[in-house]
Parts: sequence; C-alpha cells; structure tokens
Amino acid sequence: MPSKRRHWACPGGGVKVYSALGGGGEFVLSFPRYFDPAATTEVELVVAAMFLVVDDEEALRELAAELLRQKDYRVARAADARQAL
Repeated sequence: MPSKRRHWACPGGGVKVYSALGGGGEFVLSFPRYFDPAATTEVELVVAAMFLVVDDEEALRELAAELLRQKDYRVARAADARQAL
C-alpha cells in the first residue's frame, strides 16, 4: 500500500503529515519554545493560521484545541470527518 510523508517547516516549528491509502493520516505539529517578535513574516503568517482539530475523543480534541489557542492560533473542532466537512 503506498504511503506519503510530507513536512512543512517554519522557524522553530513545523508540521509532518503521514498518510496511507485506506489507513488514515497522522499529523505531527511542533511549536517553537520561544517566539521572537523580530522573526520573519513567514512566522507571522503561521501565527495567523487556523487549525481544524478532528478527533472522536472529546478530551483529546479539547486538549489539542486549547494548546493551539494558547499559541494564538484560531481553532475549529469536529468530532468526526462528516462534521469536519
């Protein structure tokens, strides 16, 4: 079964995406430990980003959403794929 791996990075953080046909996907987010206000515009664009957190387990969904909000990201939540769409 073919699988794909993608990686996007910004100064001090990034997103890794793993997916396999019929096997779902996994998103790994990493955040910088320190935010430098003099950082590049690329970081400012990432800070203004919005995330959609999809998980059928409410506690994990809320935890992920809260951690993202603490980093000043806008967050939408969904319990399953149908609700996310």
